[in-house]
Amino acid sequence: MDVLSPDRYHAALATDIERFADVVAGADLGVTVPTCPQWSLAQLAAHTGAAHRWVSAIVAERATGPVAEPVPDAPTESAAPLPVTANQESAELRWLTEPEVARLRLHPAFAASWPALRSRDVVLVVDAANVVGSVPDGWWRDRAGAAERLLHRLARALPRTLALPDGYGWVRRCVVVLEGRGAAAPDVAAVDVVRAPGSGDDTIVSVAEPGAVVVTADRGLRARLPAGVTTLGPATLLALLR
Repeated sequence: MDVLSPDRYHAALATDIERFADVVAGADLGVTVPTCPQWSLAQLAAHTGAAHRWVSAIVAERATGPVAEPVPDAPTESAAPLPVTANQESAELRWLTEPEVARLRLHPAFAASWPALRSRDVVLVVDAANVVGSVPDGWWRDRAGAAERLLHRLARALPRTLALPDGYGWVRRCVVVLEGRGAAAPDVAAVDVVRAPGSGDDTIVSVAEPGAVVVTADRGLRARLPAGVTTLGPATLLALLR
């Protein structure tokens, strides 16, 4: 019997994973496995994926001693491996949540970088008058209409990941402060609209808690924000909404 080299073994694993992914792709993950009726297809995919991760780690590390077997994650609809082309780096691809990534046996360099790559939940507070006013598109002829268009653009773009000066944020809530004639804009689902009874700046300062991300170019407003608030300019937000 021929003994496979690590590279050939790695390629064979990748081929097997790709074939398995082709079978699972588009299938009902809740169906029962005929040869193992106590398992669903999702459970089989999770088990097989864990086995492939284990064997791939042994091959990739050229392990000469025992390697701990991974504990399969709870089966979900994302448990099935994704198609992968055989190469020298990837034996398996799959979608994982951030907590799931932290539980894996990561490459040391990636493990050291992972904390800085993780996102944190943030509340996005938008100074609507400042953002709308940053683009000379005739907004002054219909301030409420311009504000409403901004609300709809935000609603379509959220939730999303946001690049921040100190890492990444997951926008779980968006608060848009309207003032003056722009406050006549109607509410839009998925966006929290706050209508300033007076000064828009005063309202923004009152709703922006530490950890929030405020979008404004107003230097005076930025200077009044609580410690721990991150600021972004209108151009950064508008680039995300294109």
